[in-house]
Amino acid sequence: MTTGDAIGRLEAELVPCGVVVAPADLANDPHAMEIGLLVDSESPTFGRLRQPRHPTQFGAVRPALGGPAPALGEHTEAVLAELGYADRLADLRAASVIN
Repeated sequence: MTTGDAIGRLEAELVPCGVVVAPADLANDPHAMEIGLLVDSESPTFGRLRQPRHPTQFGAVRPALGGPAPALGEHTEAVLAELGYADRLADLRAASVIN
């Protein structure tokens, strides 16, 4: 029995059902494409990325995804400063604790 046959028989009996799509096949899945599940974005490091859209949608409002993920250590100084270590950054850098 094919997946289509199984879905057809289940739906005929009013059984709630759906197809589980493998991650590798998701980008080409007709339903995923129809609902705009995946969106393209640009990463300064990796170029074009395709990722799931924001999960919430309210009418015509389409929340934007956040920016690209930070690079390793990109926010180290800001985090340490927020934790009260701003005056120790030079010492931490000299001791090779941070770059």
